[in-house]
Amino acid sequence: MADSFRRDAAPTGANPHDQLDGSRSISLDLAEMRAWINRAVRDSGWNQTALSAAMGKDEAYVSRVLSGEKPLSAAFIRELPNDIEALVAGYYAESFGLVVVTPVSGQDAVKNLVSGLLGVLAPQLPAKASAMAKVTIASAPRKVVAR
Repeated sequence: MADSFRRDAAPTGANPHDQLDGSRSISLDLAEMRAWINRAVRDSGWNQTALSAAMGKDEAYVSRVLSGEKPLSAAFIRELPNDIEALVAGYYAESFGLVVVTPVSGQDAVKNLVSGLLGVLAPQLPAKASAMAKVTIASAPRKVVAR
C-alpha cells in the first residue's frame, strides 16, 4: 500500500488549465497528515482516552495509528471529532501558503480590524511625535455670557 494519495491526474471533463502550476507536489503525504492530526489533538486539548471514546475506537488502536504503527485510513480521518478535523484542514490549507483565520464577530471583530489597520499603518506612522503634533490643554474652556 502506498504511503500517499496521488491527485495529479485531472478529473474527467476537467479543464487542463485548472491544474496546479507544479511548484509544489500535489500528493498528500500520509505521514504529514498523521503529524497534523497529532498536532491538532495537542492544540485542541484532547487526550487519547477522550479521542478514542469520541471516535468509538479502542485506545490502543488510536495510539498505534497516531504513532504510525498502524496505517492511517480515510475511515479513521472521517471519525475524528469535528474540531480536530477542522484544525487538520487548516494545517493542510496553510501548507499551500493560505492564511487561515477563525471567524469572529462583535467586539472581537472590531479589535481585530483596528489591530490589523494599525499593523498596516505602523510603518507609515512617525516613531516620535513632532512639536506640531503635541497638544496641551491649559485650562477648562471659559463660558462667554452675553449681557
